[in-house]
Amino acid sequence: MYELQHYNAHFPVSADYIYAKVDCEHPTFNAFITPEFYKEAFLVAKISRKDGKIEELLHHFPESYQQYRFVPFHIFFDFHIGSSGKQWMTFEVDPTIYVFDASSNLVSSFGEPGVNMRNKYPETRTLEVAFETDLYLESRFKVGFYKDVFVDEEADIVFRTYRTGSTEQATGEELKNPLRLQIYQGEQLISDTTVPERFRLIGKVSERKYIADGYFDEMGEQQGFYVLSI
Repeated sequence: MYELQHYNAHFPVSADYIYAKVDCEHPTFNAFITPEFYKEAFLVAKISRKDGKIEELLHHFPESYQQYRFVPFHIFFDFHIGSSGKQWMTFEVDPTIYVFDASSNLVSSFGEPGVNMRNKYPETRTLEVAFETDLYLESRFKVGFYKDVFVDEEADIVFRTYRTGSTEQATGEELKNPLRLQIYQGEQLISDTTVPERFRLIGKVSERKYIADGYFDEMGEQQGFYVLSI
């Protein structure tokens, strides 16, 4: 019933386990026509590094999704797992960052809404919209949503990106939807700033200095990384 998200290449490793995002696209249990999906669907698979078997399915959508009927183009989420096994999760329609302990018990939550976000999410009622490319593109371009999370557990700093939603009349690709970065320290927001359209923090290189993937100059035929100092 569940499968690995085919559009995701993010597989955190903690101790003896790999954690992977999973998806469910069953004809009678999916994000397009099944209200129970937003309460019962599991989101993360805990996979043994020894034998490759799924040992446990973890996490559900937060209650914030209950205020919508169906928002299938905004069911995406991101998570970070620290060296202690502690987990941070962020969901596209929810400004809250959820924190779980190594046993996946919710221990805290925090987060502030993004700046000038357009958050009127298109709600659907039929399975046929799954094939409406225009609606999907509009949902990813004109609407704001929370995106990636990265945590420096040692320094108690959490980074989260989000797209604000474009005000342009014509519909474009998601990359042209403006991207911003929030920085939290001690679960308090200390910065909210614009970042390049492709920007995903992937590691720490030194004290208060981090590296982000995403530099791409098509005309100059160059690819690289960004370095963020705070």
